[in-house]
Amino acid sequence: MYGYRRVTQSLSSKGFKVNHKKVRKLMKELKLTCQNLHIEDASISLTKEM
Repeated sequence: MYGYRRVTQSLSSKGFKVNHKKVRKLMKELKLTCQNLHIEDASISLTKEM
């Protein structure tokens, strides 16, 4: 899945006039955003597995 920055860049390169804020808002409304992985969360899950 792509982030809003990459989607904005792709749309711009295809000739669409888009604003990154609008793309981000639409992706959020459509639930197309990725979940953020925090470094602390990743390190905790890695230590629990070991």
